[in-house]
Amino acid sequence: MINVYDSKVLIGNWSEERQLHDDKIKDYITRRENGQLLSQQKASLSSALLKPCQLSASEDGCVHFADFTVIRNEGQSSELGCEDGGLSLAFGAEDKAVAIGGCDPLIRNTFVVFPTDNSKPGDVLRYNQPFAIATHPEISEQPWFLESDFSGLLNTKKSRTQPLGFTQQAGFGATWKVLSFDPQLRMEHEGMPVRANQRCIIVHCKTNNNLSYLPNFTMATPFGKGQEMTARTELNSHNAEQPTNVWMFKTR
Repeated sequence: MINVYDSKVLIGNWSEERQLHDDKIKDYITRRENGQLLSQQKASLSSALLKPCQLSASEDGCVHFADFTVIRNEGQSSELGCEDGGLSLAFGAEDKAVAIGGCDPLIRNTFVVFPTDNSKPGDVLRYNQPFAIATHPEISEQPWFLESDFSGLLNTKKSRTQPLGFTQQAGFGATWKVLSFDPQLRMEHEGMPVRANQRCIIVHCKTNNNLSYLPNFTMATPFGKGQEMTARTELNSHNAEQPTNVWMFKTR
């Protein structure tokens, strides 16, 4: 029903409506003063994500649980305008994973090696051992875990491949493992420590697909352009992984 009366005309439950309007104004002012507005929270999160941070120092040259690390791909010099050709996994918009140019450690592209078994902080991560990839604690008190699942209605937006995002539930869909870079040495390296700053393959345990980025699919984020991430195994004619599947855990 269209209100044909002037706003000063008191009709119906005018007293309750006026009180409700006043309450909404008071609630808005209170939330603004406390920094609880959605726009304020987004601005605060954006500034936090772009803050530089420090990576863990690996004294023995290995990757450990609870280490702060950048998951780096050598990429190509033409991609994302990165001079050194490096790409890194990053926390993107709407809880999506994205590959960004540059490997300088920021809050958004620094992750924590999180145990999913009985391992303790400081224990060495080993080849074929399940683990989770968690976001930096400054993003939220409860960590977000990198996850994926089989392709379906929730495919990636442009490439329509297996999606990759973040969740706060550390289930089997957020479990990963590391394989040796050399396919001929994987059986021998199983159970050995994962070396930091050396090439490796990161595999999604549930789907058995490799962590990968898509060089032909660029996406816009609030922090600049990036490239779509997915879980997809890409092999060459020698049955070895393509460069898009090759990563390393960067530490100091």
